[in-house]
Amino acid sequence: MPSPQRRQKLEKFLLREIGTMLLTEMKDPSIGFVSVVGVAVSSDFRTAKVRVSVFGNEIDKKKNMKALKRARGFIQSRIAANLSMRSVPELIFILDESIEKSIRVGEIISKAVAEDAQNAIQRGEVPPVTGEDDGGAGEKEDGADQDSDDEDDFDADDGDDSEDGEECE
Repeated sequence: MPSPQRRQKLEKFLLREIGTMLLTEMKDPSIGFVSVVGVAVSSDFRTAKVRVSVFGNEIDKKKNMKALKRARGFIQSRIAANLSMRSVPELIFILDESIEKSIRVGEIISKAVAEDAQNAIQRGEVPPVTGEDDGGAGEKEDGADQDSDDEDDFDADDGDDSEDGEECE
């Protein structure tokens, strides 16, 4: 059985190669703004699920997914040319809508916070602090100044070049 490190290396390679290919080599006009979100290679290396995010409405998404399925053979052959493996995993394109869902959740939360603040104002209560305008920024309850001009508190380059995103399964 192949090692997990080898599988992760292949997933990263496929993510990079397919993403680059979609940006630079695809000539199909029906493939619009498509981003590769993640790749998950099966334990036997026979299949790779490629999660993609498509910008647009439902019709655009369906059109793009059909175009990606039509282009699968071309993409696999290009990958085979750059990959030193006996066989290339079969690519399975899956629409990933997690980005859009998180945007919608954020909008719902923002709307609820705004409604709560408006309701509190109408009741004559002080709305909760949202961080946008805290009225007395920089002061603690005891009157001490919170704003610190200490430049040592922030280091722009912490030397950690790792990505903060989650890895694909």
